[in-house]
Amino acid sequence: MKNKTSLAIYTISHMVVDFSCFYVLMGSFCRQIEEPTTISLGFLLYNILAFGLQMFIGYYVDMRSIEHSKVALVGCLLVCAGVVIGFSPWLAILFCGVGNAVFHIGGGINSLVYSEGKIARGGIFVSSGAIGVALGTIAGRNGVTFWIIVLLLLGCCFAISFYCAMDKDNVIPDFNKQNVLKPIVTNGKIIIYLCLISIIVRSYVGFQVPILWKTNTFLFILPSICAFLGKFWGGILADYFGARNVGVLSLLVSIPLLCIFCNNIALCSIGLVMFNITMSITLWGIASQLKNQPGFAFGLTTLALLIGNIPIYLITLPDNIIKIVLPILILVSSICIYISIENQKRRDDNVRTIN
Repeated sequence: MKNKTSLAIYTISHMVVDFSCFYVLMGSFCRQIEEPTTISLGFLLYNILAFGLQMFIGYYVDMRSIEHSKVALVGCLLVCAGVVIGFSPWLAILFCGVGNAVFHIGGGINSLVYSEGKIARGGIFVSSGAIGVALGTIAGRNGVTFWIIVLLLLGCCFAISFYCAMDKDNVIPDFNKQNVLKPIVTNGKIIIYLCLISIIVRSYVGFQVPILWKTNTFLFILPSICAFLGKFWGGILADYFGARNVGVLSLLVSIPLLCIFCNNIALCSIGLVMFNITMSITLWGIASQLKNQPGFAFGLTTLALLIGNIPIYLITLPDNIIKIVLPILILVSSICIYISIENQKRRDDNVRTIN
């Protein structure tokens, strides 16, 4: 994999950006607002900004062929401004939400156009966000001084400016295919819709899994570590064993682990890893159909995450219904993967790369 330096910087920066945003949300925002319903509205606003705007930002960046490093840099600076103005909670959420969206498009474009036709890079970039959310929540609740967060963000700005500044090629490379098992459906739009459905399900189910064992700091962080591991390794495994094989199998294995053994820490943790493996697979499934629009493709995936998240704020299902709904939804997600995603074997030689 080439361009490893930029991947490492964007991956670490992703963790820092999400860390900073949740530091603001769980820290200054919650302390100043206090009223639970208003806090929920604030979190919903943040999610709409951070996830809902990415599709539009990505489309604009693709059309204007803006360098990914400049986009990511602007995102980091906006989040930094949000941290500094934490004394104004709603304005801080505005800056953090928009900044988060802008940064993700910059890093997301890099993860796709320098992928060398492999799935792994997208998963590695996205994976660190889960760790950032958990650590940011802890830092915000414990009142860590905001200057530490500002310095971390400025460090990311420096690294992006000096080590990731390169012209953006807006074409996603093709798979180097050999012995390919084609997807059942070949219509590009249908493939995108099926992948979006799978992402929506992952977002909704991820918030609905009853995890009651988060009783100390380590156990609070553990689900985020599991999400990180699933996203990080998902693309790597898909590149070696076939995206359809890995995606479908991981979801099917996760059903009993999350729906029956959710009270068992070890088994539930394995289930969370398995459940998150498809993240990079669905990202690539969409991006492979939008080769000239990596920013828009990345933004579509986060819009699907938002759609899956919104029902959490509107509907509370009884536990007995949740136990029925979750396995059905995960099964639906696995069917979407099976129909829309292909298997492939890749050669390491003669792979078309982006320079």
